[in-house]
Amino acid sequence: LYESQNNFEKAETYFTQALEIRLDIGDLRRIASTEMSLGNLYVKTKKLDKAAELLNSAIEIYESMDEKYGKTNVTINLSRIYQQINLLDTSLVLAKEAYKLSHIVGNKTLIKNASKLLSDIYYSLGSIDSSYYYLQEYNKIYEEIYVEDKERLILENEYKYQTKAKEIEIELLKSKNRNNKQKILIFTITAITII
Repeated sequence: LYESQNNFEKAETYFTQALEIRLDIGDLRRIASTEMSLGNLYVKTKKLDKAAELLNSAIEIYESMDEKYGKTNVTINLSRIYQQINLLDTSLVLAKEAYKLSHIVGNKTLIKNASKLLSDIYYSLGSIDSSYYYLQEYNKIYEEIYVEDKERLILENEYKYQTKAKEIEIELLKSKNRNNKQKILIFTITAITII
């Protein structure tokens, strides 16, 4: 919350306290997740040494747990740090690893992010053909994600429409049922009155 409000000082305090609690508890997954969040915060505040230290630690934890999704995500972020400080060879090694892991995980968002990162790094290295290849990969996955999101949105809206239509139909049937009961009651009262 604080980070989204650009209140980085409070966000750092919050993440640091959360990390201390999680270290005390020994919850490895949440320790790694908090280190990643704090590392990403340090990237935003240009404390890249601290960020790299935390992200490397998170990678080690994810490796120890054989948690490929988390490791891929953190590896992409760490590669971006090395790219920012112009250590392109190190950034490239990490980006290639993240790209490979993203395919193992099968997560399109991670594949998209790793592809874009590789394209940018290769461009910076002057390897235009490789940059173009990964840019095409990025665009292909980006489009697939976009189409899937639109299809999901259409299905959700269709479901909401059908649900609302059924609710209205049920209310109409209830209303007709009440009207029929009232007619029967009136008819019965009239018939009893006539008799």
